[in-house]
Order: sequence, then C-alpha cells, then structure tokens
Amino acid sequence: MILVIALAVRIAIAFAMPNQVWPDEIFQSLEQAHRVVFGRGVLPWEFRDATRSWLFPGALAAIMKSVSFVSSSPTVYLGACATVLSVLSLAPVWVAFRTAERPFGLRGAIIAAATCTLWYELVYFAPKALGEVVAGNILVIGVMLADRIRHTDRIAGAGPARSLVRGCAGLLALVAAMRMQLAPAAGIAFLVAVWRLPWRQRIDAAIVAALVVLAVGMLDWITWSYPFQSFVENFRTNIIEGKSHHFGVAPWTAYFAAYRDLWGVLGLVVLAIAAVGAVRVPLYAAIAAVIVITHVPIAHKEYRFLYPALELVIVLVGVGLASLVARIEQVRTANLAAAGAIAIVLAMSLQLANRYDDPGIHFGFVPANVKLRVDSLWRERRGTLVGTLVLGEDPTVCGVALVGVHWSNTGGYAYLHRDIPLLVVKNRATLEQLTPFANAILGRPDLPDPLGPYVRGECWNTACLFHRPGGCEPLPPALDVARAGPDN
Repeated sequence: MILVIALAVRIAIAFAMPNQVWPDEIFQSLEQAHRVVFGRGVLPWEFRDATRSWLFPGALAAIMKSVSFVSSSPTVYLGACATVLSVLSLAPVWVAFRTAERPFGLRGAIIAAATCTLWYELVYFAPKALGEVVAGNILVIGVMLADRIRHTDRIAGAGPARSLVRGCAGLLALVAAMRMQLAPAAGIAFLVAVWRLPWRQRIDAAIVAALVVLAVGMLDWITWSYPFQSFVENFRTNIIEGKSHHFGVAPWTAYFAAYRDLWGVLGLVVLAIAAVGAVRVPLYAAIAAVIVITHVPIAHKEYRFLYPALELVIVLVGVGLASLVARIEQVRTANLAAAGAIAIVLAMSLQLANRYDDPGIHFGFVPANVKLRVDSLWRERRGTLVGTLVLGEDPTVCGVALVGVHWSNTGGYAYLHRDIPLLVVKNRATLEQLTPFANAILGRPDLPDPLGPYVRGECWNTACLFHRPGGCEPLPPALDVARAGPDN
C-alpha cells in the first residue's frame, strides 16, 4: 500500500508540474531515445563525440518503442517513461521499509517508508531521466543487500544466499558502469559485502560484477567504435581536456553551501535524525559520505550530482525516526508518536519544498554577478515544454523558430515529435531571414506583439507561441538544428 501511495504521489506531481531544470534530463536521454525510435532528434556534442553510453537512452528507447505499438503520441511515450522512472524511484521507499522492519517491526517500517514517500526531493527527482537519479535508485538497493550480506553469519553455497550475493554484485557493478563518479562508493559497498565470504563466493561475486561491466563496455563496441569508448572519451574530454569546466566551476565548499541554503536550520534536524539511523545501519552513512567526498574535488558541480547520497540520508532519517518511536514502550503512545513523526516529516518536506521557489535555487554554484531567470524548480521551463508539445500537435505548423529561447531549454523532438525544422534565431535580422521557413515561434513572454508577421497566441509562465499565416519554404539543411547540429 505504501508503494502504491508513493507511486501515485510521484506520478501526480510529474504530470501536474512538468519542468526541466537541466538540459541533460531531455537531451542526454529522452531526445536520444526518440532519435533511435522515431528517427529525428537534436544531436548534442556528447553523442557526437561518443562520451555517453547508450545504456540509459537505449532503455528509454525500448520503452518508447514498446508503447509506440499502441500510440506514437508524445504524451503517451513520455508518460510511459515518466511512469517507469517513477517506479524505479520507489527503491528508497522499499529499502527504508525493509531496513526498519527487522529491528522495529511493521510500525517502524511504515514510519521509515513514509519518510521516503513524502520527502520532496525524492518526489521531485522521481520522473527525471537523469543518469545519477537512476544510478542512485539502483545503488540504494545494492547497499541494502551489501548490508544484509555483511550481517549474515554464514552464506550457503547455493539457493537464495547465492542469489543475494550475485544480485548485490550485479547491481553495484551496474551503478559503477552507469556513472563513473559513483564507482568508488559502489566499489566500497561491494568490498564490504564480500569481505567475509568464502573465497569461492568472492570469486563468484567478482565474476558477476565483471560480466556486468563487460556487457556495458561491449555495448559501446556495438553502438560506437570500440569497447568502453564512452568511458575513455568521457575521461579524456572532461578530465584531461577539462571541457566540463566550460559549464561551470565551483569551489570545494559549493555542495555544503547548497544544502545550507536549501535546508537551512532544518538541515541540522535532518542530519541529527539521520545520525540516529546511522547507528543502526552505519554502512548507509559511510557510502553517502564516500559519495560526497569523491564529488567535492571535481570542479564542475551540480546540486543533482549528490542525489544518490541524498537518497541514503533520507533512508537514514526514516530509520532514525523509527528508532526513536520504538523507544516508547506503551503501544498506544507509540502509535500516536508514529503518526506524529510522519506528520513532522510531511511538514518539514512541505516547508523545504517551498525553497524550490527561491530565485537563488542554484545555491552556491553560480557567481553572485550572474542573473538567473528561475521561476520555480517545480515549474521551471514548463512553458517551453508545454509549448513544444502544443506545436507538435498542430498539423498546420511546418517550422518553428526559437526566439529568445535556447534549444536546450525546449522539449526537443522528444516533445515536438514532428519532422519539421527547429530554427535558432539570434537577432531581428536572423528572424527576417528565417521567416519563410517557419510559421510558428516559441519565444519569451516579453517579446513584442505582433513580432513582424507573427501574432501572439497561447502563453505560459516562461514562453509564448506566435503564429503567422501560410506555409513554409523548404529549409536549407545547414540551418536545421537537428540536421546541422546545435551550437555547443
């Protein structure tokens, strides 16, 4: 029942509040899946230079292809992807329930699971097609299995125990293969799991882990040019050449400043309760700490990169609350305390969720002199996403010009789903030049009306649509974002 409630909350928020904060959540995943299944999509530099594995986009492509037999509507296949991702996001809810169930019984399990069900960040990130989010969901299960193995006195040579070890090894290896930055944390969890095992089971676990990593490496051979190419090119491009620095460099304190601003004084309460939970499952706290420590030296920082550590911390909060309630011996009082604990979590979550409306939400990652146009993380770029979707559903639209809107802030062809050009307009002269090739504009709300031959139509929080009468002339390929490639 708790999983059903958690899933309903996540899906409801995903559909009611479409948003996009990081271009990666579309153009590194959904857009590439759309390009594979439907043949059209913007090609970012990461997939031009083979710095990304096709593992995650390929999985999303499988979802899109499966539902396309029923309907090829963007609403359907995007909804299917969001639903599957939301199902995966139930991992910390399930882990919290199982972790608290053994020591604290059903009441404690419900408290822990409800904490993860209601925590706003876990709800917000649930449907997002981001590699670190999916990897974090897998990691939290792998860490739980590692902790179970660590506390098992004797692992038999066959049956469920062998499956437990192999499953743990496979999941942790998959995490490392999906996101290299999490390899140290996944590796430590793996070592903790197998350290006390008989040597044959250590070898067995190592073989399973190696096979998973090898399979991901061979996928590069199939989809790119040689095994593990995306790993090599990613390391060369971002670490050796430092290309990631072009997208922002932050001091080592940035993550701590981010959560100071994000959680404020309530953050001390969160960490204190998590510390209580860490007494019961110290491995969870240790792996969360490893994730933070290994990310701090990396110059390019983003709030979302620590999401896997956040999941483990919130699980610990749930376990900590269950532990505190379990100290109350009288059943009736304990039940009231359990309800109170869940109410407190909900109140804290709602209070902190309001900070996602803060214009300075990029906490600590952007210089003070940089002006941000952030509406709310709950609604950020809703206009450009919904606008792209509406344009795709209009059969009279034969070309779309982007005026004051960067291509990476749109829904791309994953939302547009039409074989029509997207045109980047940089100034008034460019708009006049491109007018014959586009009869619709997706632009900022502050654009004048009319804008040349274009008349304002529907508007949302961050975007408006403009239309002109008539059709479109054939577009030279060099001007097409999808065919010529965006300006990276």
